[in-house]
Amino acid sequence: MRYSVELVDKTVVTTLQGGTFRLAQDEKSYSVTDSHGATVVSLPTDVRVDDVAVPVKPAVKNDGTVLELTPQKTMTTDHPVAVQPIASPLENQRAMNDFSTQFGIATAVGGILGTIAVSGPALGIAGLDLINTLQAAPGTSKWAKDTAGN
Repeated sequence: MRYSVELVDKTVVTTLQGGTFRLAQDEKSYSVTDSHGATVVSLPTDVRVDDVAVPVKPAVKNDGTVLELTPQKTMTTDHPVAVQPIASPLENQRAMNDFSTQFGIATAVGGILGTIAVSGPALGIAGLDLINTLQAAPGTSKWAKDTAGN
């Protein structure tokens, strides 16, 4: 199952491939079903910002492959959202440094695993050839022809 999400004007539009959306009768939740009709996940349609409910109007379209969620009103000053502290520039830099380190490690591990999975057989054959050459008597390896000028 694949999906894409985009913001169109003030509506969040989610499109599925290989699955469908099903909206509950009360429109307070929706489910995602696979191509066999089995429910993969059920989620509420309500959105909360700092414990303040933001009403959302859901709409399922295109034979259930598109779900649109549109907020029905903007938040008012009747329910102000509390100001939350944000990280300092030093904390942001430290977080970026940590992410860069973890990304580098993940890339290296992924590269090694990819090399083993994809190139493993060829690497194994090349390694075996190297070991055979290192253990061969002088003049008996496949490389002996090149040293003799042939």
